[in-house]
Amino acid sequence: MSGPLVSRSAFSLPRFLASAAWLILLPRLAEAQKPDSTPKDTAALPPIVVSGSRLPNVRELARGLTGRTAVLSARDLDARGVRSLADALEQLPGVTTSDELGAPGQLDVALRGFQVSPVVGLPQGVTVYVDGVRANEPIAHEVNFDLLPLEDVDRVEVVYGPSVLLGRNSLGAAVNLVTRRGTAPGQGELEVSGGSFGRAEVRVRAGAKTGVWDYYVGGRFEREDGWRQQTESRIGTLFAKVGLLNHTWDATLSYSGADNRILQAGSLPESLFAANPRVNFTGGDFFAPRAHLLTLNAQRRVGGAQLAINLYGRALESEQFNVNLASANSRQRNRVRQGGGAAQLTGTVALLGRPLRWITGVDAGAQGAAVRIFAVVSGGDSLTESARTDELDAGGFAG
Repeated sequence: MSGPLVSRSAFSLPRFLASAAWLILLPRLAEAQKPDSTPKDTAALPPIVVSGSRLPNVRELARGLTGRTAVLSARDLDARGVRSLADALEQLPGVTTSDELGAPGQLDVALRGFQVSPVVGLPQGVTVYVDGVRANEPIAHEVNFDLLPLEDVDRVEVVYGPSVLLGRNSLGAAVNLVTRRGTAPGQGELEVSGGSFGRAEVRVRAGAKTGVWDYYVGGRFEREDGWRQQTESRIGTLFAKVGLLNHTWDATLSYSGADNRILQAGSLPESLFAANPRVNFTGGDFFAPRAHLLTLNAQRRVGGAQLAINLYGRALESEQFNVNLASANSRQRNRVRQGGGAAQLTGTVALLGRPLRWITGVDAGAQGAAVRIFAVVSGGDSLTESARTDELDAGGFAG
C-alpha cells in the first residue's frame, strides 16, 4: 500500500514554489482597438474591443495582431452572480455549457465549437491564463475551473483565435483572468449566503493602496449537498497580491491556493433518468485537488518600447476516485510541478509615414507530472499503473 501524495496543509507553500518564484514582470493587457465591425444584436451584450498580446496586461498593444476580444468586468461578474469561469463565459455569444461530471464547479464549455473542460480525453481547443500563467494542465491540457480565483478577478478577457500569439490549444480562443489589485481608498467586504440543497458560502476580501504600494487579499469557502444523490462539494480558495507602482516599475507578487473536494455524479442511462433524475449511477466518485500558484510580474518602459516579464511556480496534487476508472474502485493520484516565465517587448515604429505596432517575446517552462493508479481492495490500495513525464519547452513569437 502506498500513501497519498497530497500534502496535509491546504495552504502551505511548497518549497518548490518558494524557490521557483523569482521577481517577475507582467504585462498589462491590451487596451481597446478600433470598434468591432461585426453587427450587434439588439440585446445588451458585454463590451467588445480588439486587442492582441501574448502576455495580458501590457498597455502598449500591437493592433490587429489577434482577433476580436470580449471583456467581462468584475461588475459584470458580480451582477450575474457567477460561481465559476464556465458561468462567466456563458454570458458571451457563441458559448454553451454542459454538465458532464454532474458537478456545478466542473462544467464543460464549448466556445464557437471548441471545447475547454475538466474532463480528461476531450480535445481542448481553448487556453486559459491567470495573469499570464497558463492554467491548462500539462498532462491532457484540461482546465480545472474550481481552482481558478474567479471571485478575485478584476476582468475576464476572451481573445478569439486562432492565433499563434495566444499559445498552444488556442484554436477557438484564449481566456485571460486579470486579478484584482488594491486601490485607494481601501475597501473591505464580507458576504455570507445560503440556499437550497445545503448550500452555504462565505466570501471575504480587502484591499488598499498607500503611496507606491498596494495589497489585496480574498478568500472563499463554499459547500453544498448537491441536488443529485452523493454530490456534496467543498471549495476553499485563498488569493493574495502585493503590488508596486512607481515612476519606473509596475510590479505584483501574487499567491493563489485552493483546497477542494467535489463528489461527481456523471451521466445517467436513459432508463434511470426517466425513473429518477436525481439518482447517482456511480456514487462515490470524487475529485480532490490542492493547488498553489506563485506569480511575480512586472513591466516598465525600455527606451521607446514596453517590456513585460512573467515568472511563476505552480504545484498541484490531486486525487481522483472512480468506481470504474481502470477497474472497479480505482484511485488516481496526480502530482504536478511547473515553473517558467516569459518576456515580451512591444512598441511602435514609423513605416511610410504611418505608425506600425510590433510585438516580440520569448517564453520557457519546465514541468513534471507523475500519475499513479491504485486498485482499492479490502487490504488497502494496490498500485496497478504508474507513469511520469518531464518536459522542457522554449519558444519565441513575433508579429
